[in-house]
Amino acid sequence: MTRRRTRVLAGTSMAAALVLAGCAPSEEDGPTDIATAIEEDVTISFWHVYQGADQEAIDALVASFEDEHPQVSVEVQYTGGFGEQNQKIISSLQAGDPPNVAIAFPAQVLDYETSGLVLDLTSYIESPEVGLGEDELADIFEIERTINRYDVADGNYLSFPFTANVMVMYYNEDLLGSVGIDDPPATWDDFAEQCAIIKDELDLPCFSARGDGSSMNGVAGAFGGLIRDETGAPAVDSAEWLEALQMFEDLAASGYVEVAGGGTAQVTGPDLQSFISERAAFVLGTSRNIGFFPDAIGDAFSWQAAPPPQAAATDAPVTVLYGPGVTAFDSDTAQEDLASWLFMEHLASAESQEAWALSTGQLPIRESVANSEAFQAELTDDPATAVAYGLVPDTVWDGALGPNGVIAGISQQERELLASVMNAVLLGDMDAETAQQQLITGVS
Repeated sequence: MTRRRTRVLAGTSMAAALVLAGCAPSEEDGPTDIATAIEEDVTISFWHVYQGADQEAIDALVASFEDEHPQVSVEVQYTGGFGEQNQKIISSLQAGDPPNVAIAFPAQVLDYETSGLVLDLTSYIESPEVGLGEDELADIFEIERTINRYDVADGNYLSFPFTANVMVMYYNEDLLGSVGIDDPPATWDDFAEQCAIIKDELDLPCFSARGDGSSMNGVAGAFGGLIRDETGAPAVDSAEWLEALQMFEDLAASGYVEVAGGGTAQVTGPDLQSFISERAAFVLGTSRNIGFFPDAIGDAFSWQAAPPPQAAATDAPVTVLYGPGVTAFDSDTAQEDLASWLFMEHLASAESQEAWALSTGQLPIRESVANSEAFQAELTDDPATAVAYGLVPDTVWDGALGPNGVIAGISQQERELLASVMNAVLLGDMDAETAQQQLITGVS
C-alpha cells in the first residue's frame, strides 16, 4: 500500500530507522479536506492485544460497527501483548504499511508520530457531518481527552479514548478476618501494621509483588511523586520518590514481601498467582483483574478491592491510570481514513462503551455510561468495580501533561528501569538511596 506522508521526521531513533528503511516522508503536506461519507466498499485493518472475553467483546463491537456501516469491512488481527504489538507497528511503519487502526498508549503514539504517518483526527472530530458535538465530546472524561491530545501536534488528537483501568489493591477478606482485621489498610503505615500481624500469627508474607513500572509510578504518586513535571523534565529526584522507595525497603527488611518472578508486562502474573493461591493477603494490580478473579479464585476465599494505600489518610486516594486508546495511520485513500475514524468513533460511543464495560469489567470512558442504569447496577452488584471507578477522578498519568495534552511519555526503557528498581528494593538487593540514584540516571 502506498501511503501519504504528511510530517517531517523528528530526530529520534525511530525516525532514523525509517529514513534508513527508505521511508522518510516528504515535506509536502497531505490534503486538508476529509471525506464525510462512505461512497464505496472499504476494508480497514485493526490490530489489538485482547484475548479471551476481551477478544469476544472486541469481535462484538466490530460486528455492530459493520452492521451500522455495511460498506466497511474490518479485518481484525490479534498481534500479541502490548510490547509485541508495539514492535510490529514500528516494523510496519518502517515498511510504510501500518494497519489502519491500532490499540496504543499515548507514549507509543508519540513514537509513531515521528514517522509522519499518524492520522490527525481533529478534523474528523470537529466535522459537522461525521464528528462529535460539543456535549458528546465533553461526555468523555477530561483525563481521557487530555491524554489523547498531543503538544507536538499543537493539541490536536493523534489518538482517541477507548478504555480505562486503574491500579487497586486486592485483599483476601478471609485471611484478614482470621487475624481480626476488619478493614484493609488506608495508609502504608496501616499496611505495615497489618503485615506485622499476619506474619506473627500466620507466618505469611502479607504482600505479593513484582517489579512493575506502572505500580511503581502509582505508589510514588500516592506520596506526591511524579516521574515528570509539568514541563516534561524528570522529577524522580524528589523527596517524595525517596519516601516511597524507603517504604518498600522497610517492608522488605521486615520480611513482609513475597517477590514473584515473571515478565513485567503480564496481566495475571506470578504476583497475582501467589495471591490467588492464598500465599499473601495483598497484591497491587490493574482493575482489569476484577473480571478475571471470579473464575481464577472461585469459592476458595472471599476477596475484595480497595484503593492503594496512601502516604497519609485522605478522602481522595491517588492511583495510576491504565488503559490504551486507539490511533489511526494515514492511508492511501480518504475513504479508508474516514472509515478508520468512524470505527474509532464507534468504539468510543456510549453504546459500545456500555457493552465493553459490562462484558469485560473494564471501566468506561464516558460519564453518561458511568451514570447509566446498567452500569450503576453493575457497581451495586460488584463492589470491587465500584472501588475502581471511584478512583478515576484522582488518577495520575505516567507522563507529563500540559494545556495541549501529552508533552512527554515514559519510554519502554524507563518503564523497565522503574520495574527493575522496584524489584531490587523489594528483594532487599538495593537500598532506597541507590534506587533513586539509578532512577535519576536512567530517566531522561
